Amino acid sequence: NPIVSTYQDENNITNAPTVILDLKKKEQLNFNEKLPSNIILHVDDNLNVIDEKNEIIDSFNNVLINNLKHKIIPIVYLSSSENISKLVSYLNENTELIDLAVMSNNPVLLKQIKEEKSFLRAIYEVNDFNKDDVKIANMNYANVIALNQNSASIENISYIHARFKTAWVKLNSNTKLDIYNTINSGTYGIISDDYLSIYDAYQDYPKNSVIRNSFNVAHRGLSKKYNENSLSGCLQAIKSGATHVEIDGYLTTDNEIVIMHDNNVDRTSSGTGNIEKMTLQEVKQLKLDLVEPYEEIPTLKEIIKGMKDLNTDAVLMFEIKSANINIIKYLKEVIEEYDFYDHIVAISFYLESLKEMKRLLPEIPTAYLGQ
Repeated sequence: NPIVSTYQDENNITNAPTVILDLKKKEQLNFNEKLPSNIILHVDDNLNVIDEKNEIIDSFNNVLINNLKHKIIPIVYLSSSENISKLVSYLNENTELIDLAVMSNNPVLLKQIKEEKSFLRAIYEVNDFNKDDVKIANMNYANVIALNQNSASIENISYIHARFKTAWVKLNSNTKLDIYNTINSGTYGIISDDYLSIYDAYQDYPKNSVIRNSFNVAHRGLSKKYNENSLSGCLQAIKSGATHVEIDGYLTTDNEIVIMHDNNVDRTSSGTGNIEKMTLQEVKQLKLDLVEPYEEIPTLKEIIKGMKDLNTDAVLMFEIKSANINIIKYLKEVIEEYDFYDHIVAISFYLESLKEMKRLLPEIPTAYLGQ
């Protein structure tokens, strides 16, 4: 089995953060029955694992076999192109090893190795987090952002998670207060050179403790009381407390993105026919008629303009329903026109559309809905 079997800690926290050891000394490889789920291995240009003084602990291969023993997921910290070259060579010779990650504060290195070995999970380390770091992570194929504890506010953690990224936090110290604050930030992972202190802190939490922030995604807007995928339904969902609004988009014959779940308008409107065989003018002659008051089928531009007028922090979850990848070109035009990069993510059953997103809109986080 190529998947590592990680240690499962017994505690009272629902979905406690994963625990990551940042290896600094050789002695830290002497594990007891409690294990970190991941371990950050700093390596030299010959793929030797090194300590905080840059002295060799052992070869990467020996650490894997003798210390990790298929029970701890390795994270190789990249600091040079030579690291990448050696790791790629190692993986070419050890094709059974697929459950591992790479980490770096240099996003270019992450992209470089992901283009060679796409199965690797990439972790982008940032010192002073700002919102552009989500775009940088996405453009360089990193789905985890590792923050310094100083940046690990609830607001920052929620911002990252709302955009399909995972936040980990690197502790400044191993005091109980620092650990509690980090746990309570909602992070999905905690990095420390003393992982046992994190497990100890978990034991202080009462039964059924919940520390993760949940999101409230309005599916097709507020679709019980308003027409689904309607402008009024989307805006009222946000006013009612939704953190995200999920809508579905198609492309008309004159290249306007219109919002509709089905590929035909029969079920939800006053008309009939395939929406992608209509012009915008033809679409606008129809009314959404599931719920009164009836209203026009909106364009993506109208939804985004309405959200901007609300001055909301809500995120638009745009499902690309069209199999026509040209929709991505026009999606880019709309996002640029309204400067909406910061408030949109995309989902789709069509891998080709998501590939086109990576090419034309690499800043926008995406998720695949298929199997």
